[in-house]
Amino acid sequence: MMTLMIFFAFTYVPYNVGRDEVVLDRLRVESSLEALLASKLAYMTALMVVPILVFHVIATYYGYTIDSFHPGAVFVLLLSFAFMATLSATVVILTRFSGAGQFVNLLVMLGLIALSGLAFPLGFFSPVRTQIAQLLPTHYAMVAVRSLMLKDSSIATFADWIAILFGLFVLSLFILEGAIIYYRRES
Repeated sequence: MMTLMIFFAFTYVPYNVGRDEVVLDRLRVESSLEALLASKLAYMTALMVVPILVFHVIATYYGYTIDSFHPGAVFVLLLSFAFMATLSATVVILTRFSGAGQFVNLLVMLGLIALSGLAFPLGFFSPVRTQIAQLLPTHYAMVAVRSLMLKDSSIATFADWIAILFGLFVLSLFILEGAIIYYRRES
């Protein structure tokens, strides 16, 4: 599930935000770039419930003992998506909606998938790769999601990790606002 969130955040979100470049002049008169991005990011984050629900239906149908719709796990997945989608939208704006922004987002996506240790526990990796994974918030989000879905852990167990992820999300919103201000000044 985390890989799917990473994929959508760094491919679909930049593509969707990048398509709005043609309407930005009209948008400046009728609304604001902040309102557009806030509505897009909120809608896309809410839309990520669909693959989680599909996964839950399939797991239930096959009789898997996975609590794939655990409220804590869903919250962590959606918070992770919102954080990553905000970062990818920031990259698109900083690169002025160019193809370079989509390329940078693709590189970040591949790096996160490769280095976060999403599929295997960190014991499978070298000490250097383990340290790299421990620097990435997606690693901790995946550990929390995995534990909440498979082990029926309490969300309180991961409160510090979730607080850090939430703090990073808030920080990414400030960075996005800074990118929007920079974009306006350069236009």
